[in-house]
Amino acid sequence: MLLFVLGATGGTGRALVEQARQRGHRVTAFVRSPRKLGSFRDGVTVLQGDPRNADELRDALPGHDAVASALGPPGLGPTLDWTIARPPRLTNGMLTRAYGVADGRMPPAGRLTISRADVADFLLDEVERPAHVRRIIGLASVKAVARRAS
Repeated sequence: MLLFVLGATGGTGRALVEQARQRGHRVTAFVRSPRKLGSFRDGVTVLQGDPRNADELRDALPGHDAVASALGPPGLGPTLDWTIARPPRLTNGMLTRAYGVADGRMPPAGRLTISRADVADFLLDEVERPAHVRRIIGLASVKAVARRAS
């Protein structure tokens, strides 16, 4: 899959790009400041641009299979398909895949934290196998593995 990533210079965006690459996807990181991204290995193309500029996005998007955004939203506007992931406090912890997912609320037995790596894992799963289209999803680390418990 050819994935277009917005917000790749932040902590969650970096985790998203790295995990997508590890899963064998090709990635285009669309960033305002490429120098903030550092260097990624094979499979990542870095394009400089402003995600708020519709013309730049229109020019850069063709040919991609999916778009994943790790940007903080300035507000909701009109859109085709979307999923909003609402994590609690983000940590720099490792990928655990021990997180809960719930529609419109935080998961039962959820903690008040989740690792950026686990948020990236959810986003990639959602791009690969959409299960929460047009929904706002709460994510949180859980004590026991409660993967995708909606």
